[in-house]
Amino acid sequence: MKVIFLLLLFFCQVLPFDLIAQDEQQQVSDSTANGFTVPMTHGTKSVGLNMTPMLKQLIPFNRSNISVAGPYFVQFRRIKKSGVLARSGLGWNLGTTDFDIPNINLRFGWERRRNFYSRWTYNRGFDFVFSTGGINIDSGNDNFEAFLGVQFTWGLDYFVLPNVSLNLETGLAVGIGSDNSFTTFFIPPISLNLNYWYVKM
Repeated sequence: MKVIFLLLLFFCQVLPFDLIAQDEQQQVSDSTANGFTVPMTHGTKSVGLNMTPMLKQLIPFNRSNISVAGPYFVQFRRIKKSGVLARSGLGWNLGTTDFDIPNINLRFGWERRRNFYSRWTYNRGFDFVFSTGGINIDSGNDNFEAFLGVQFTWGLDYFVLPNVSLNLETGLAVGIGSDNSFTTFFIPPISLNLNYWYVKM
């Protein structure tokens, strides 16, 4: 049953990428809606920083540890010719306090992005993921020695400026844990990322 579920999830997530060739011409140029231009040009790159730790210090939503801010602290994206964005992400927690659990999280993959309303874009992604120590969220069951697998993601970007965006993302990871057992976990949208886009002229 698990195999059937994973196959359905994989095809629902990945098959839409095969349809890119049908509208490639639309994706290689910037997308303009309501007079606002969202960068979609081939070669455009972005770097994003997880702003959640800073926000937790400025706005005390709760008393949780400010270093618990999701699996990735920095992310990189690059728009490809086909309209797909290649991407990577890196996160770490060195365990500087007694409450921290040291962890390292790494991902490589791609995402498919569409501009659906003015400054808003929606994306679906697929990543290869490696994690050790946990995924750095407030949960009692997110800590493990090591994890290797894939991750399906869904997210939103809001462009504050043509080259600056904020984004949130959620994901579902499936793979093999350190004890060779099948492992799956949900990554909630707790990381608010600030992205700067180097728009290619």
